[in-house]
Amino acid sequence: MERDKAFHPDPGILGGMSVFRGTRVPVRNLLDYLAVGRPLRLSALFGTTPEFWLNGQRNWDLWHAMRSPKAREIQTIRRVARA
Repeated sequence: MERDKAFHPDPGILGGMSVFRGTRVPVRNLLDYLAVGRPLRLSALFGTTPEFWLNGQRNWDLWHAMRSPKAREIQTIRRVARA
């Protein structure tokens, strides 16, 4: 399933927080669940690796960071000169 079809922000639901489509369940709930030690439990439950779950969280965070209001500000940061 494509990311845009699985969840969406809706101003009428939780102030525009991204939720799973057809629900009022914030996607952030899943990410919070994955935070501490959860990747180990999920990998044991589903027969995957902890990295699979950690990568999902990382990708989610990066996707939202690149689309956040601060993304333009981040693009103006100048690279530090090499020593």
